[in-house]
Amino acid sequence: MARSTLEFGHDAEKKQEKRDKLDLMLELLIASIEPVKKTHLLYRTKINHAQLSRYLRLVLDLGMLKEISDPFEGYVITKKGRITLELFAKLVQKGVTGNDKEISSDRLLQHSMVTG
Repeated sequence: MARSTLEFGHDAEKKQEKRDKLDLMLELLIASIEPVKKTHLLYRTKINHAQLSRYLRLVLDLGMLKEISDPFEGYVITKKGRITLELFAKLVQKGVTGNDKEISSDRLLQHSMVTG
């Protein structure tokens, strides 16, 4: 019985890895390559509203995203945000990040293939 509990706990860890601040910021940038509404960012990043508001404020303050009102109210990546994504994509391709998480690495590689 204890064995199955341990296995269950291990499986739960695998399924739900915590993402760090950088992972979430990169996910927001990737999701905002095309203009996107705030609700769509919630769905794509799979975080709650409070977290989204906090990270949006951060990337907006850093100048990596900007708010838009046309064609709808939402967000879009800036030149600074694109450069940031490209730099991280290059680091991932070279294996320099030291990040064991595959989510950002895969997404960044896909992004670099589309843009580069």
